[in-house]
Amino acid sequence: GVVWPREGKHMRSWKNKKKDMFRTKSVIHLVLLLYWVCVHVYDASIVQGLSNEDRKIAFPAYGKPVGRWRYLTYINLWLCLAYSTLAFLTDVIPRSLVKRTFQNSTDFLFTSIVFPLSVFVPVAFWCIYAVDREGIYEKVLDSILPSLINHFWHTFVAATVLIEMLLVHHPYHSSKYMLAGQAVLFISYIILAAYIKLSTGSWMYPFLDEIPISLVPVFFIACFVLSVMFCFIGKGIAHLRWGGHVSSDGVKKIS
Repeated sequence: GVVWPREGKHMRSWKNKKKDMFRTKSVIHLVLLLYWVCVHVYDASIVQGLSNEDRKIAFPAYGKPVGRWRYLTYINLWLCLAYSTLAFLTDVIPRSLVKRTFQNSTDFLFTSIVFPLSVFVPVAFWCIYAVDREGIYEKVLDSILPSLINHFWHTFVAATVLIEMLLVHHPYHSSKYMLAGQAVLFISYIILAAYIKLSTGSWMYPFLDEIPISLVPVFFIACFVLSVMFCFIGKGIAHLRWGGHVSSDGVKKIS
C-alpha cells in the first residue's frame, strides 16, 4: 500500500492554532450574545416597571408612529443583538458554503454597520449631552431611570465592539462597500426621521426642533461623515491589530 508522509510539526501546530482561534471566537461571540440578551431583558424590565405617568415621560415615543424604533440608540441595541446571534450561529454551524456565506455577511455587517454605528451613537450622544442635555436626555430622567441603563444604551455599546475588534479578526471589504452600507443605513434613517416629522410635527430628538430647519440636513450630513470616519478608524485599528494575520475563514489577508 501507499505510505503517506507524516504530517509535519509545523502543519500540526498551524491546525491547533487555527482550532484555538475558532474556539476563542465562539466563546467571545457567546459571551457577547448573552450580554446583549441581558441588556434587552433589563431594558424591558425597566419599561414594564414604570408607572404609566413615568413611562410617558421616559419614553414619549410610546403610542406614536414607529415607537422607540425612531431612536438610533434603540435600533443599534437590536442590531447588536441580531449581529451577535448571527455571529454565534456562524461559529457553530459546520463548515460549508452556507457557513462561508454567513461568515462573509457577519464580517460585512460588523465592519460596515455595527462597529461604526456602535461608536457613533455614544460619541454623538455624549457630545450633544455636554452641549444641550435637555435636548437629548432630560434631567428629569435621572429620577425615573437608573443611570446604569443609560450607560448600557450609550456607553458600554462602544466597549463591546472595541473588544470584539481586538479579539476577533474581521477582514474588511473594499471602501466602496463600506460607504454603500453606511449610505443605505443613513438614507433609511433620514426617511424615517422625515416621516416622523411630517406625521407628528416634531423631530424624534427635541434638540432638532431647536435649530433652524435649514440646518437639519447639515446635521444629518455631519452625522454621516462622522460615522464613515469611524468606519475607517475601525479599519485602521484592525490593520494595526490583525494586519497580515489570519482572517476569520483561515486565509491570510492584509486588511
